[in-house]
Order: sequence, then structure tokens, then C-alpha cells
Amino acid sequence: MKYVSLVLLIALSACSPKTYRTGDYSYYRKQFRLADSSFLRTDGVYIAAAVWTDDNPTLRAPKEKKILQFFPGGQTNLFLDMGDSLKTEADFIGKIAARHKEQGATLFEGYYRIEGDRIAIQRVNNPLRQFNYAFGHIAQDSIVILKGGIEGRQPFADKNYPGIYKEYYIFMPLDTAELHKYPAYW
Repeated sequence: MKYVSLVLLIALSACSPKTYRTGDYSYYRKQFRLADSSFLRTDGVYIAAAVWTDDNPTLRAPKEKKILQFFPGGQTNLFLDMGDSLKTEADFIGKIAARHKEQGATLFEGYYRIEGDRIAIQRVNNPLRQFNYAFGHIAQDSIVILKGGIEGRQPFADKNYPGIYKEYYIFMPLDTAELHKYPAYW
């Protein structure tokens, strides 16, 4: 009976959702503040607009509508618009507000680091309990993600910035007064 209880306890704890804390993220920096001179903007969202690969060297629409949101304290969130229902500024603010109200684990919350025009993003895929990484370049009102994967050490090493895949994101400004009502909560 003692062993049955122990096995049951282990099985139930393995199925319970894990809550990730700041200490779980290697990209988390307590004192991080986005430099005023950075091209990265936190007063809106970046929307995936096109994808390019060297085996298919034409720009094409992304399969999923991905939206990236960045916060001045180093947090980031990726969310998906599966039904392509987010069209207006009010739609995006509504989606952000609804997610903020829930205050639950999002699908891809995380932290970012910047070095020059390079950005490294560490996100957790909560259903898989696994960290994912994305590496790219920041420009005026755009981000180009060049690589993604599960390896995130040495975030600014040249190997993380190849040119064989490009995911283009375009910035969409949102009402700052509204947006600032919904700070990062992780």
C-alpha cells in the first residue's frame, strides 16, 4: 500500500502544470532595462508578415499568424492568432487585456537579451515544459528571426545568426496608455 501511494503521488505530480519563475530563465536579468537607443519597441506588437528560406527563396505568407510583444523589463510573449481575427488596434489590445486578466501561464512567455542589433529570445513552451530559443536582428520597426531551436547557450555566437531562414515581423504601434495597463506578470 505504501508503494502504491508513492507511485500515485509521483504520477500525479508529473501531470501537474509547472509554474516557471524568473530563476528558471537563464536570460532573465533583474536589472535589465531596455536602452532608449534600441530599435526594439515596447509600445505595440510585432506581427509575422513573411517567411523566406534558402531552399525556397521567395517571400511567402507565414503558416501561422505569430505576434511578439516585448516589455521594457526584458520580458517577451509570443501569441498566435489562429483564426486570423486580430485586425485592428482594439482587437490586439483586447487580446492582450484578456490574457492579462487570466494571469495564467501563456504558451510562450519568456525573456530577451539584446547585443547591438542582435536579439536572443528565451521562451518556455508550457505544454511541453521545454525552453525554446529564437535569434534574430532588430531594425527600425521590424525584427527578422533567423534561427530557432532548443539550444540557447552562447546567445550571441555567430552560429545562431545564419542566413538560411528568415521570419519577418513588422511593428504595429498600439495605444500606449492602454497597453501600459497590462504589464508582464511573469
